[in-house]
Amino acid sequence: MTHSDFLDAAMRIVDAEGLDALTFRRLGEEIGVSYTAVYTYFESRQDLVEELAGRMIAQVLASADTSDATPRGQIISLAMAVRAGMAEHPRALPAFLVSSREFPGAGDAVAAVIAMLEEAGLSGDELALAYRALESYVFGMTVFDFGAAPEHLDVRKKRYRSLKHPAFEQLGRSKHAVADHNDAAFRRGLENLVAGFGV
Repeated sequence: MTHSDFLDAAMRIVDAEGLDALTFRRLGEEIGVSYTAVYTYFESRQDLVEELAGRMIAQVLASADTSDATPRGQIISLAMAVRAGMAEHPRALPAFLVSSREFPGAGDAVAAVIAMLEEAGLSGDELALAYRALESYVFGMTVFDFGAAPEHLDVRKKRYRSLKHPAFEQLGRSKHAVADHNDAAFRRGLENLVAGFGV
C-alpha cells in the first residue's frame, strides 16, 4: 500500500458517502487493512482531509489551461478550472471549509493568482481585495452550487419552480437547464467581478 492508494480510497469514500463518512476505521475497511495502518501516512483525520483537498488543488493546477495572453483570460481560465475540478468531487467541498491550516498545494494556487493580478497592474490593498473577492466568489459559489450533491440540481429546480416567476420558468422544469445556468451564472459573475477590479 502506498500513500497514494490511501488517498484514492479516501476519495472513493467521500465521493460515495460524503466527507463525514471518512474515518480511519472506514478507510482501513475500504483498503483492506487495520485502521491503525492509516496512521503510517496520516497523523490525524484532519491531516487526511487537508491532504485530500491539497491533492484536488494540485490536480486542478496541473490541468488548468492558463495559456491566454492576458491576465484576465488567465484568471478566468484558472477559476473555471478550479470550479470544474471541485465539481468532479462535490462531496469533498466541505474539506475546503473545515481546514484550520493551509492545505498542501494551496500556496502555489494563491501565488499563481496573485501573480496574474499583479501582471494586470494591481498592487497593495487593491491586490489583496481582488484576491480575496475572487477566492470567496470561486469557492463560495461552487459550494453553493454543488454543496448539496448529489441532489443539488433537483433542489435548485424545485426552488426555481416555487418562485412562479416567468424568468425562472425554464429552470423550474429541468435539472439540465439548472446545470447549464449554474455554469453560465458563475462565468458571468466572474467576468463582472474581474472587470470591476479593472482586470
